[in-house]
Amino acid sequence: EPPPAVREPPPVAQEASAAAQEAPAAAQKAPASDEKPAVTSYPTAASKAVTDAASGTLVMLDLETTGMEGRQRITELAMLAVHTFNLLEAAAVSASPVANGNGDAAGVSSQPPRASRLPRVMNSLCLVFHPMQPVHPGAADLTRLDNVALERQKEFDRNAAALIDAFLSRLEPPVVLMAHNGLQFDFPLLRSELNAVGVSLQSRPLCCKSLPLFRKLEPPGSRCGLTELHFRLAGWRPEDAHSAIEDCVSLLRVLSCRLPACLDWVRQQAVPFDSVAPKYVAKRRLPLPDFPYKLCMKTQRQAWRTLAVLDLETTGLYQPRVTELALLTADRADLLRRGGTDRLPRALNRLCLLFNPGCEVTPSAANITGLHGACLRSQPAFDSASVRLLGAFVRRLHQPVLMVAHNGARFDFPLLQAELRLASAAAAGCSATADAAKCLGSVLCSDSLPALRELQLRPGADALFAEPLKQGKPQVRFSLQQLYSQAFSGEEPPGSHSGLGDCEALLRLLLFRLPDCLPLLEAAAAPFETVAPAKLHVEDAAAAASSAAAN
Repeated sequence: EPPPAVREPPPVAQEASAAAQEAPAAAQKAPASDEKPAVTSYPTAASKAVTDAASGTLVMLDLETTGMEGRQRITELAMLAVHTFNLLEAAAVSASPVANGNGDAAGVSSQPPRASRLPRVMNSLCLVFHPMQPVHPGAADLTRLDNVALERQKEFDRNAAALIDAFLSRLEPPVVLMAHNGLQFDFPLLRSELNAVGVSLQSRPLCCKSLPLFRKLEPPGSRCGLTELHFRLAGWRPEDAHSAIEDCVSLLRVLSCRLPACLDWVRQQAVPFDSVAPKYVAKRRLPLPDFPYKLCMKTQRQAWRTLAVLDLETTGLYQPRVTELALLTADRADLLRRGGTDRLPRALNRLCLLFNPGCEVTPSAANITGLHGACLRSQPAFDSASVRLLGAFVRRLHQPVLMVAHNGARFDFPLLQAELRLASAAAAGCSATADAAKCLGSVLCSDSLPALRELQLRPGADALFAEPLKQGKPQVRFSLQQLYSQAFSGEEPPGSHSGLGDCEALLRLLLFRLPDCLPLLEAAAAPFETVAPAKLHVEDAAAAASSAAAN
């Protein structure tokens, strides 16, 4: 049985060590295995104790630029947001004997080291920009973002600034931007880009850099670059260094290794983002008119320019609510150039949002996705702010947009339509929310399951994965995991049942089968506004009435 509840939360400096002592006795006796710990045992006693003390959100920020010479412009921006409670919970789970692999008799670890464990609940945003100037060859070699890869991306404009502000506004304050060398590089450069488009962040975030912290904590004379820190603390070098989103993951991982000192450092050193001086003073850039996506849809419906892969994680299968939404977008020309291969384009825009569903997550869904009710309580609900954020993300893409989801016609599209209508009905009279919902409704949507199934059933196709015979007939399944494993020689999709992980797996699979799959997807495409909404689980009567009116 778990120990009695702690009335006062332990100091931040003692949370990581107290987590192992306060872990449930049943978890300490369980043998180590390759399976994930049962999520029904979360939160641990330590995470319960810090629930009230842990507040605020840390946002890892990383920028890739045109180079170090001349006036720099941003080519890629990534933000990885994690709530303090989820960060402490991940540290508590990593400190338990089962989580770190010390629960077996031999004491041999069968789980990843503590440094490799990251919180499951992480909101992320990654945007790629056209810099409107040449990219230095040295920077292009490091980031793999040259002018050819960026020629079809939009520049840093007011829509991008509004999208960044909307992403930060939905996080629980205080919001602290963390960058390794932020005060000398990332924060001033971001301030310059925001000033150039005449936007100031209404979310009023704080900012803090981590480089001086590690110079104090690491042995004298040690190199404190992000790659070197990751190698010393995590045990391996990042596979995709100088990718903005991967650098954010690396920064979060090294900070989690120094978690007590990191939180103390943030409390002492964080300063308002508005107080940072811009890196340079740029002329005000006039906003360009939005692309007339409605006109393009009427004249040439199938000539989409951007492919958006969608994936939803939910509370279960019966009247589900969305717990995670992920979008991964790629340009049509980049996909056609790589069609028939499995190499994803470098210039990918990403969005991943976590939600508090307002109801219990079923044990089966929690074990599959790793998302349970306790870790989602710190996340915002799917509300009108989420609708405006999704609208801002879609609006900055080149129109028309073709949105694809695996089994989307039966699951993802109706469920997303229901959530959008419920949130829009709660904000009736808000013109910004209505405009965002209208923009989302104009997106074309297509289900990849029928297209891939037709390709698999064609004569001469590869042998299908089949379950044992049932009533004398093989029961064939066309799940994303099985199709991916068959296409790539038994390889399992990385990050399965996580939003962005499933999006990357589906995009890679579609890219591999693109010459044959694309005509089928285009033939089945229909406007998202024509999708009938699914039935949602709503707690109270007032919300039920709003849901009925929306449906």
